[in-house]
Amino acid sequence: MGVRQRRRLPPPGAPPGHPAEAAAVTATTVLGIDAALAATGVAVWRYRQPGPGRFYLDTIRTSPDTTPRPARWAQITAPIWPCITTNTLAVVEAVFQGAKGDTALRLAELHGVILDGLYRRGVSYVVVNDKQLKKYATGSGSADKDLMLATARSQLGGAAAFPADHDQADALWLLVMGLHRYGRQVLPGPVPRWRAKVLADITWPSGFRLHPDTDPARETTP
Repeated sequence: MGVRQRRRLPPPGAPPGHPAEAAAVTATTVLGIDAALAATGVAVWRYRQPGPGRFYLDTIRTSPDTTPRPARWAQITAPIWPCITTNTLAVVEAVFQGAKGDTALRLAELHGVILDGLYRRGVSYVVVNDKQLKKYATGSGSADKDLMLATARSQLGGAAAFPADHDQADALWLLVMGLHRYGRQVLPGPVPRWRAKVLADITWPSGFRLHPDTDPARETTP
């Protein structure tokens, strides 16, 4: 299976057809967001009739020298907000459960900014913890970053997009989880029971549909 060239998120004001279209555009978008101050992975799937859907990946990097911290938050979120369209779902990785002290506080601040921004823009979102993400991707809730990246490249590199780093890999897995839950399975072959169970154990937004113009009964779930 061939490798697809990854597409980077464009800056705000990109031409029509790119994922940075204005939110007034009638389109369905699913976002995967792996947020961190140093490097935030973002994966985007955009669908506009007649299709097909397109995948985009990017890593948003910021410097610890950037002050004050809100300036850093703005650098991270600025490329994300233009990706939102009229029908958007965001799948966000939760703050790492092993984070402690100042690191945990800084991560929580950033996540709060992102979730607040999604809420204010009317975006349906769900927060997935790291064990759920790892279990879905590899079958093991304790998988390390190298395995997450290798599995993303081998299983998603041809079917979706080829992640350049660990941050993009996690974001892509989050995106694939969202697509799978709402009826679009990216991974080939039958669905392993453990993947279906991970999705079933997460409380997903009830109002989101991949194709809002169709009968919701036509949207399959695992």
